[in-house]
Amino acid sequence: MATVVRGVILVGHGGIPKGCPQELITKLKRLEGLSGGRRGTPISAEEHELDTRIRRWPRTPETDPYQSGLEAVAAQLRANLGRCSSPWLTTSSVRRLWRNRWRS
Repeated sequence: MATVVRGVILVGHGGIPKGCPQELITKLKRLEGLSGGRRGTPISAEEHELDTRIRRWPRTPETDPYQSGLEAVAAQLRANLGRCSSPWLTTSSVRRLWRNRWRS
C-alpha cells in the first residue's frame, strides 16, 4: 500500500524592499526588457549582478512587510499542521532551488 504524504506549499511572489535604490531596479527592468522574455538563454552577468544585489538587499518587517507577513502565515501553518515527514523549505532555500533550476 502506498504511503500518502500531505503538505502545503506556501508561495509568495516577493517584492522589492523599501530603500533599495530605484536606479538598480530601473537598470534591471531595462535589461529584462531587452532580453525579450528569452527562454533557456542565460542572463547576462550585469543582469545577474543586479538581480543578486536586489534580492540580497536587507529585509526587515519595516523594509519588506510582505515577506514578514508571509513568514507569519508560514509560522501559523507550521504550528497548525504539526509534524511533517519532510523538512520545511525556507525562503532562501526556495530561491536557491529556483535559481539552480534555470542554470541546468
